[in-house]
Formats: sequence, C-alpha cells, structure tokens
Amino acid sequence: MDEATRLRIFDPFFTTKKVGRGTGLGLSVVHGIVRAHQGAIGLDTVPGQGTTFHVYLPNPERRAAERPVEPDSIAGARGSGQHVLYIDDDEVMVLMVERLLKRAGFRVTVETRAAAALELVRAQPQDFDAVVSDFNMPELSGIDVASQIACIRPDLPVVISSGLLTDELRSQAEQLGVRALMHKENTFEELASLLQRLLAPAAS
Repeated sequence: MDEATRLRIFDPFFTTKKVGRGTGLGLSVVHGIVRAHQGAIGLDTVPGQGTTFHVYLPNPERRAAERPVEPDSIAGARGSGQHVLYIDDDEVMVLMVERLLKRAGFRVTVETRAAAALELVRAQPQDFDAVVSDFNMPELSGIDVASQIACIRPDLPVVISSGLLTDELRSQAEQLGVRALMHKENTFEELASLLQRLLAPAAS
C-alpha cells in the first residue's frame, strides 16, 4: 500500500474498495480488539508486493507475576448471568462478541438475521435482559429492531452499535427509548462494562 493508505489504514470507514463492497470497519475493529487487550499492531508494506501485519500482545504469565490480581475492579466489570441477545450480520463479529460476553459472565444468544432475533424475543420476551444490535444490517436496521422490541416488551434495554453516530440516529434512538448508543469500533473495549452498568440492580 502507498504511504497515504498506510497512514489511514486503521481509521473507521476508510476503505479502498468500491462503494457497496465494504464498510471500512474491519481493521478498525481489529485495532480496537488489540487495544482492549493492551496490545499494539505494526505493519510492513511494500507497494505492489504486499503487507504484513504484526500483532503484539502482553504475556499474561509475565503480567500476572508483575502485579497482583485486582478482584474488586475485575468483578465490577462483569455480568452475573444476565441473558444478552446480540444481533449483527457480520458472522466474525458475532463470534468474537459472543466469546467476549461469555468470558465477562453474561449468558449470550447471537443472531445474524434481525428478523430471526425478533422472533426469539416474541417467543420468549421475558427470557432476555438486554438486546445489542448493529445499526447497519441488510434486512432490518438497528432502529427497526428497537422499534419492534418497544412494541413487544417496552422495558427491555436495547443498545445500538454503529460505526457512525449521527444526530439523526441519536434522535431516533432517543424517541424509541434506546438505552445506549456505542461506536462499533469500541465494542471490545466498552460493551461488557456498558451492559454491566445498564443491568446493575438499582440501589435500594
């Protein structure tokens, strides 16, 4: 890749593909995953020949030896078995988020089709504690999902993730009672703690 492309390669929505052939979020999401694990990404590139990416992650054994575990802070960012429905048409994203939330202590159901996810909610509306939906999907948008859930079970918390949080999206989400909007590229850094805050029992 050339120097101009190299400088922007991790920017959200940056892509060299034709319109309609990609969102430009792939490497941005990967960058977010690596950052969430306190790592870094480097690259070597030669125009016309190819590019090699280098992912650097901390050694967990060395980190464990260097500092004590902080159980209070770790436990505070975890779920307690709440059931989360995660919807995204990107199968890789679905797989990674499912693993992330399960490790964080949540029960997770995933769907790549919004219509199928809504059928699950209609069939067992009380079975879910929260719904997290991508905004930009081919079948139904995240706003469509939130609108239908508001009719099925108005008190069910909905979170919408999007690569671009526009004023229009914020306004629509507010009108539908969406509990939170999240930048999609921050999913792996923010989603578990966001859900923990939304689902924490109210103080008596």
